[in-house]
Amino acid sequence: MSIFFLYLIIYLLIFNFALKKYIKIAYFYNVVSIPKNRDSHKTLKPKGAGIIFFIFFLAFLIINKIYSNEIDFNYLVLLSIPLISIFSFADDIYDINWKYKILVDIVTAIIIIFLFKDYIDKINFSKSLIFILYLFLIFSITWFINLINFSDGSDGYLTLFTIINIFLNLLIKYYAGIEINYFNILFCSTLVIFLYYNLYKSNIFLGDSGSRLIAIILIINILYDYFTYDLFISLIWFLTILIVFIDTGITILQRIVINKVLLKEHKDHAYQILANKYNHKISILWIIFNFGFIIVPSILLYLNNIVEYLYLAFFSAFIISYQIIYIKIKLKCT
Repeated sequence: MSIFFLYLIIYLLIFNFALKKYIKIAYFYNVVSIPKNRDSHKTLKPKGAGIIFFIFFLAFLIINKIYSNEIDFNYLVLLSIPLISIFSFADDIYDINWKYKILVDIVTAIIIIFLFKDYIDKINFSKSLIFILYLFLIFSITWFINLINFSDGSDGYLTLFTIINIFLNLLIKYYAGIEINYFNILFCSTLVIFLYYNLYKSNIFLGDSGSRLIAIILIINILYDYFTYDLFISLIWFLTILIVFIDTGITILQRIVINKVLLKEHKDHAYQILANKYNHKISILWIIFNFGFIIVPSILLYLNNIVEYLYLAFFSAFIISYQIIYIKIKLKCT
C-alpha cells in the first residue's frame, strides 16, 4: 500500500506536467473550444484533455496487468476505454457527425456487455428473452454515456460529481471491509488535479474524450459492483447518481413537451442555468449542497438501518426534483 502511494505521487507529478504541456499543444494545434450560444466561456479554451487521462490510465492498466494479478476490474476498464477515447479525441479535433458518435457508443456498449457476459448469463432470466435483456443493456449503457456527456459543458460540475461518487464508493467499501481498487484511487486523484486547473477560471476542457471516458469508468464500476458485491453497493450507486438522472430526465421531458425539440443545443439543465445566471462556482456549490445535506445523510441512514431504503430514495428524489423544477421555472425565467 505504501509503495502504491509513492508511485501515485510520482504518477500525479508526471500527469500534472503532461496536462500543462497539453494546454500549450492544444493552443498550438488549434484543439480549442469555440464559444457557442449555450457556452458560458467567451474566449477560446483548449479542449480534449481526456486524451491525457486515457494515456495515463492505459499505461497504469497495462503495467498493472503485466506485474500484478489484481482483480478483473482493471482488465474490464483496459478493454473498454480505447475505442471510445480515441474516437472522442478525434471528435474533439474534427467535430464528427453525431450519428457516428452514437454508433461508437453502441459498439462500446456491446464490448462492455461481452466482457460482462459470464456475469450476465448467471442472472435468473428466461433464455428465450435473454436477447431482450441484451438490447436493454445496450440501450441503457448508450444512454448513460450520453447522459454524462451532456455535462461536458461544465467540467467543474462533472469532475466534482465524479470525484464525490468514486470517493464515496471507496469509503463505503472500506467501511464494509471490501478490498479497495487502486485504479479508482488513481482515477479520483487525477480528477482532483484537473479540477485544480479549473478552480478559479476555466483553463482546459475535458472534451468528449474526457466526459465519455468518465462515463465508461462509472459504468464499469456500477456493473462490477452489482455483479461482484452485495446489493447494497448498487443501491448506494443509485442514490449517488440520482441528481444527474433527475436533471436529465426532467430536461428531456421539458424539451419534448414544452420546447418540442429534443436534439437542438440548449442551456436547460439545472447546472447550466445556475452557471449562466451566476457562475460555475454556484453550480458546484449546488451539487456539494445536495450531496452534503441529502445524499450522504440518506446513505448513512440506510447503512445504519435507521430508515428503509425506498423511503430514503423517494425523499431524495423528491427534494432534488423540487430544486431542479424551481431552478428551471424561477431562475430560467428571470
